[in-house]
Amino acid sequence: MDSTTSGRGETLPQKRPRTNCIIHCSDDDSDSLVSPQDRDSWNTLLRAAEIRQHGPLLELAKGLEKGTIPQVLYHCKCRSIFTMKKALDSILSKGATSVAQATTRLPMDAPSSSAVYDRICIFFNKSSKYLKGQNTRESLVQCVEVRADDTIRNAATKKRDQRILALVSRDLVAAEGHYHTSCYKLYTKGEFCASSGVGDTEQGSDAVYEKAERKAYEELFLYIRNELLSNPEVMAMTDLTSRLEKSMNSFGIIQINHSAKKHVRRKLESEFGGSLHFISNDKGKLLLYPDSRSMDDLAIQAYSMKQELQEAKTVISRDVVTKAATHLRNQVKNQEVCQAWPPSIEQSVVPETVTGFLRTLLTGEHECVNPSERVQRLAISFGSDLVFAVTCGRTKPPKHILLPFAVKSLTENTELIRTLNRLGHSVFYSQAEEIDTVLCVQKLGLLKDDLPLPGVFTTLAWDNIDRLSGEGTSHRVNGIAVQSKVAGLLPQNVLPAVTKNQEEKHQSCPINAANLQCRKASWATKD
Repeated sequence: MDSTTSGRGETLPQKRPRTNCIIHCSDDDSDSLVSPQDRDSWNTLLRAAEIRQHGPLLELAKGLEKGTIPQVLYHCKCRSIFTMKKALDSILSKGATSVAQATTRLPMDAPSSSAVYDRICIFFNKSSKYLKGQNTRESLVQCVEVRADDTIRNAATKKRDQRILALVSRDLVAAEGHYHTSCYKLYTKGEFCASSGVGDTEQGSDAVYEKAERKAYEELFLYIRNELLSNPEVMAMTDLTSRLEKSMNSFGIIQINHSAKKHVRRKLESEFGGSLHFISNDKGKLLLYPDSRSMDDLAIQAYSMKQELQEAKTVISRDVVTKAATHLRNQVKNQEVCQAWPPSIEQSVVPETVTGFLRTLLTGEHECVNPSERVQRLAISFGSDLVFAVTCGRTKPPKHILLPFAVKSLTENTELIRTLNRLGHSVFYSQAEEIDTVLCVQKLGLLKDDLPLPGVFTTLAWDNIDRLSGEGTSHRVNGIAVQSKVAGLLPQNVLPAVTKNQEEKHQSCPINAANLQCRKASWATKD
């Protein structure tokens, strides 16, 4: 089985030489070959070839015109292995290590045996770098002018930078040195200022920002080493990001670039490697914990927190229910209700707070704006029971007045009214009789001056209308008075006021033919 070795010493797992696949490095021997479909696909393949120093692709790329896509064939599996990001990053890291080791020599050391420098930034020691405030990588620029070589050499001499002096001991143009434009401007900024006499404000602000960001990351790394690694615990990524922002604010940076917050995890992984573990919870929140935190400790802590949370929920729930009940009771007790005598069935005595609570209880909605007819009916009914029960019957809702009269009219059984009263759904039977008596007295006071009309022939008819007889039932007698129609307008009838006396509280209306159940009397006129 053959293998192919790249210019960097990286061995590709080639299974069998194949002339048709230009990057054959897999066990795929089929004839299903593909070629780059667009410019991006070709650039990805070319970048992998530059990192691996793949001769055939590099030679093919030299003779191409700008924007041209060559007709190269390869297997899809071979391309996946050839352009694997993890393998390419490993090659780049090895190349950066070799350059760092080579550049630690003094300028008087023997020159490097390599013909050209690796394709990495001589200042940044990496091939890729993100532009500030953007998600795109900054491209490397090859040193092709002698003026750039002299500028870098003068800046390194003034700064006494031994690493850069070791690199510029050779001609950067001949050695094909590469750098990022932003790194070049930042490193040689002093040279530009000395030659032009005018400082570049934008470059100066970038330098201040980078310096503040670097110091802020140093403080963050120091905090992780001294606090998090020494006292292992689970921490939210947002806490570290907030600490980084505060550090940069202390250095005079008010507006922080979005990229600085976005690449915090990448910085931490690059600095601490496998010492920190990153996980996401069920809500997508990023958490991290040090490698020194064992799974046993995490399991014990999770169980303890679960128990504490359950207890806290129980206490909070009980406390919330108590506060809600106390609040609703105070709303009912403190409302000012002035009920007339006899009580009016059109007066609302249920507070809006109680009604809103019952609507939420029935519907489950936080704010029930348009409740249904059923919800409105049940909320009024339940609210009336609550008001009647909290006030111990002093406040009489319309429901508790009308219901006993309806039951008495339908069943003629007073025991049902007493049962409803014990359950809190109606007034006492004696109170119902008292209200009935007051209504009868009002009706008599209304008809005293009008019935009969003086000087008008009147026909009276009274009869017992009971259908049942026996103990525990009531007896009703209706009367009819008939008079001839009188020309002219009659005065408007106004219900007279009736004073509630303690002595007459439980007295019934006197039983006689003039007033017995006179609230049921009918009035008729005859032409």
